[in-house]
Amino acid sequence: MRSVGGTSHLPLSTQDSRTGVAIEGREPTPDVPTRAHPRAVTLDYFRTMGIPLLEGRNFTAGDHSESQFVIIVNETMAKRYWAGTSPVGKRVLMGGGRAWREVVGVVRDVKHWGLERSANPEMYLPQRQMVFQSLNFILRTDGDPSSVAGAVREQLRAVDADLPLSNVRTMEEVAARSVASRRAGMIVLGIFGVLALVLAAAGIYGVMAHLVALRTPEIGVRMTLGAQPRDVMRLILREGVLQAVIGLAIGLTGAVLLMRAFRAMLYHVSPADPVTLAAVAVILIGTALVACFVPARRAMRVDPVQALRK
Repeated sequence: MRSVGGTSHLPLSTQDSRTGVAIEGREPTPDVPTRAHPRAVTLDYFRTMGIPLLEGRNFTAGDHSESQFVIIVNETMAKRYWAGTSPVGKRVLMGGGRAWREVVGVVRDVKHWGLERSANPEMYLPQRQMVFQSLNFILRTDGDPSSVAGAVREQLRAVDADLPLSNVRTMEEVAARSVASRRAGMIVLGIFGVLALVLAAAGIYGVMAHLVALRTPEIGVRMTLGAQPRDVMRLILREGVLQAVIGLAIGLTGAVLLMRAFRAMLYHVSPADPVTLAAVAVILIGTALVACFVPARRAMRVDPVQALRK
């Protein structure tokens, strides 16, 4: 085990709280409320979660209930309420409170509400100065995280046998649960995509098989005049791929326009992502080649004599 941290509100877990704040030296705007999301954290929370400190200092053991009240804010809160200046050293008054809290640091934003959601103003308070009803403990380990669950239960039981412990899970499970509904939707779309690919392959095969049947006499003439079987196969494959390329160009253009409606379902991927479009093009052209292969082999085996009798 490398480090242990605790927080009142675990990211991606739907836990949240919000309060109004007063910024020292900043006149409030009636139509724009000044609010932030408070989180009580332990000393090693940022190190355990891998949240980098961008400015100022971290919490220390000297930040307790008898010392100056302090907070650490995220990037979004710093930019929104102290635009162009450093918030370190400034003071904040939480809604309903009487004690001003000094900003001692700025940390990087966290995707608290979901991978696709932008960050809101957040302020972190030392747990010794802001006690919440419950606390989420986070353990960073070098090995399998699930293997330490038993040891954690034993340690807590040794401290207090009546201390409840629930919802033991890895951060991977927390993140997976936060995108479960979206993942289900993408799986359904993927299944429909595979079915569409199969139907497209069947359609190309049917068209090319019918084309070979209609052009059997022509193929017989070509082979009588000296065309080799590989030339016939190349001819059929070329025509099949040409039709697939034309359909691909039309389909990708429509897909790019349609995918803009699905932008909210994408995370760090553009609807016109060149890598994705290139992969789709390769898969579709490959599918077209496979679908054309059987009719092409049938065409190269045409008996010229039988073909000319038709």
